[in-house]
Amino acid sequence: MAKSRWWPLSLPLQYQLILNFKNKIEGYQAALGLTNPQVTALIALCNSFIGAYDFQVSTAATSEAVTEWRDQVFNGEPEGDPVSAAPIFAVMGATTATRGTVQQFFKQRDYILTLPGYTDAIGEDLGLIGSEITPPDPATLKPTLNAHAGQSNFLYSVVVGNRGEAQSWDLQFRPKGGDWASAGVFTGKSADITYNAPNDEPAVLELRVQLKKNNADYGLFSDSVTITVNP
Repeated sequence: MAKSRWWPLSLPLQYQLILNFKNKIEGYQAALGLTNPQVTALIALCNSFIGAYDFQVSTAATSEAVTEWRDQVFNGEPEGDPVSAAPIFAVMGATTATRGTVQQFFKQRDYILTLPGYTDAIGEDLGLIGSEITPPDPATLKPTLNAHAGQSNFLYSVVVGNRGEAQSWDLQFRPKGGDWASAGVFTGKSADITYNAPNDEPAVLELRVQLKKNNADYGLFSDSVTITVNP
């Protein structure tokens, strides 16, 4: 079964992963066969990342406070109490940070995955592997449909989302007062279609989508949308 990516893209989620690993790694020391120095080094590596992150967040907040303090000095009401003392920036010791903590953490992660006592359950709990992605349930999967009419030639465009594991989709249309028919089976997320109009008058079309997987219907019909296409 497919798994989600283990290393998040956003810094706040990376921070939570590192913090979670730091808080739990001692509990898995025996199972993984790690020595005390190894665990100490792993925790120090985590502290380097956490400390740098916290310091940057702290200084950013202080910088905003300094801007507010400056604005009070420049433009505050002259009457009243004096402006409070300027905010003070935190100081971080240079010895608490190490260079390249993310690359180092990746290497330590790869090492842990090779240990004899490692299991996927441990990896998931420590955040070292992604969680399993549950496939969408075809009984409840409903695609989304957006449609936009062109300015002329009975052209219109559709965009289909939430396609799950569908390999294609059948776009169906129904003229006002008519029956449902297929405009064609398409792949990808969008398509441009020309309506075969019976005359040169604008036509009102109701549209819906049925997903396809292995040439069979997959999931529910999308909600229908209505557009007017122009000659």
